[in-house]
Amino acid sequence: MDRNCVALGLASGFLEPLESTSIHMVMSGVYKLLEHFPDRNFDRTNIDSYNTELIAESERIRDFIVLHYCSRSARMRRCGRTADR
Repeated sequence: MDRNCVALGLASGFLEPLESTSIHMVMSGVYKLLEHFPDRNFDRTNIDSYNTELIAESERIRDFIVLHYCSRSARMRRCGRTADR
């Protein structure tokens, strides 16, 4: 197999400037890597499963960040309206 590269943390993508999510993604990626590839056998099923799990986790973190910033923006607008009264 000629595709033997794994990207972890910021090398795999950038979600937002909070360091905690980057640290989590590195650690989670390492654990999943060891879970799926405990030896030198790189079965296509394990590769696909690893990729699917990391994509799903990235999407969950993305959704959390969107919710956080959108709810924060809504609160800031409400606070601004309250302050104007």
